[in-house]
Amino acid sequence: MIEQEKPFPAFKNNNVLVVFASDENYAMPLGVTIQSLMDNSSIRNNYDIWVLDSGISDEDKKVIVSLIDGKENFSIRFFDMSKITEEYKEMFFTSRHLTVTAYNRLFIPNIFYQYKRAVYLDCDIAVRADVAELYNVELDGKCIGASLDFIARDNEEHGRKILGDRWNEYFNSGVLVFNMEKLLKKNFIGRCIEYLKANPEPMCHDQDTLNAVCVGDVQLIDERWNTFWCKKKKIKDAFVIHYAANKKKPWRSKMRSDDIWWSYAIKTPFYEKIVEKNNVNKKKLERRLVLRKTSWLERVRQWFR
Repeated sequence: MIEQEKPFPAFKNNNVLVVFASDENYAMPLGVTIQSLMDNSSIRNNYDIWVLDSGISDEDKKVIVSLIDGKENFSIRFFDMSKITEEYKEMFFTSRHLTVTAYNRLFIPNIFYQYKRAVYLDCDIAVRADVAELYNVELDGKCIGASLDFIARDNEEHGRKILGDRWNEYFNSGVLVFNMEKLLKKNFIGRCIEYLKANPEPMCHDQDTLNAVCVGDVQLIDERWNTFWCKKKKIKDAFVIHYAANKKKPWRSKMRSDDIWWSYAIKTPFYEKIVEKNNVNKKKLERRLVLRKTSWLERVRQWFR
């Protein structure tokens, strides 16, 4: 097992463990995702948030922790992944925009072994429902809960390479529910390392690894918990909007469909920095956000004023 930086759990009852993984590049989007999670939380639950830290600055850590000021049912802590990364980095294949941070999630069962479950969330998402409901989703004894990856699922050749005849069960690794006891009994991390040694350049990195190791032992969950941003007709019903497979993340995009993400970003201390760093037209953005909250009739009235 891997020792924690601090004792845990943070709470005694109704704990919901939520784990993120981030480096400095995703520190600000992480803050936005946590803001969205808080906005849709319940005072009846305690949310124990851990960040698997791959180099977030002390300044940004302080800002992230400040998000929960005054919220007694939230805790945010950081776990330094540098020693683990150093030990295994040679086998962590990276390409495109992905870094070794993507592999941090593979170590969740060994780090948080005292918990029964954990919810893992990527940093490029907007939470729109109580994540406690995801934490308590029925897993039917399976080791992981996840939603299908509809983009990769359409690639039968790749799916068969990873899962064989179960290729159409290929899931996305951006939103996961971990069954700790089952994963530890399965020697999950050991099997992941074995897979990476045998497959040194997986096309979809940690996602291929998870699919290969957990094949046949995955509870598929409602895709509303992991709705891709490009499925616009389903966005309104989404519990989690995932900006995956998007070269232009919402903080770099000018599309109106990203205003849901911005509606949470504007509430964080990171907002001004995000706007400035990405050359966003602040005036136009804020006008859109105001209109988003305005009824259709009121919009017509404003137009003729």
